[in-house]
Amino acid sequence: LYVGKTPFRTTSLADLKQNIMEEDIVWPRDIPPLLKDFLHGLLQRDPADRMHWSQLRRHPFLYSTGTERSPQAADSLRSSTSTLQ
Repeated sequence: LYVGKTPFRTTSLADLKQNIMEEDIVWPRDIPPLLKDFLHGLLQRDPADRMHWSQLRRHPFLYSTGTERSPQAADSLRSSTSTLQ
């Protein structure tokens, strides 16, 4: 949403799958470092390398955007959305 386009552009589903599995993401120069770090943690090909829920909800990017005020606020949100865990 920040950049306005997907990381990989193609009209072929097969090409899109190949791009996701094999190509590196080309990050825009003007992307904020915290956003890049946040997305990098989510867009790992190997699920074991992806950011876990506990890391995601405490990531500094979330606090820098005004969506959360503190890790305690994130804990409160987590308890109210326990079905998402």
